[in-house]
Amino acid sequence: MGKVELSGSPETLNALNQHIVEAMIADGYALVLSTVLRGNTVLRLCMNNPRTTDNDIRETIARLENIGATLSGERFITGRCVHA
Repeated sequence: MGKVELSGSPETLNALNQHIVEAMIADGYALVLSTVLRGNTVLRLCMNNPRTTDNDIRETIARLENIGATLSGERFITGRCVHA
């Protein structure tokens, strides 16, 4: 796991992050939300359950990476995901 560098316009990356959030909510494994930070849509994860383990966090990040990799293979146009 590590930082994933993607290229694209800020609008494209903002749309990608929003679609990642929607996919994570649909997945149901962990609640990941978004917020806007310095004009960019970013992912936000808050662990406040004392039973959350390191493995839970690692699995959540792995799922985020997998969803992001899948979605980034699709084209994003003006905030909409368009399947190529």
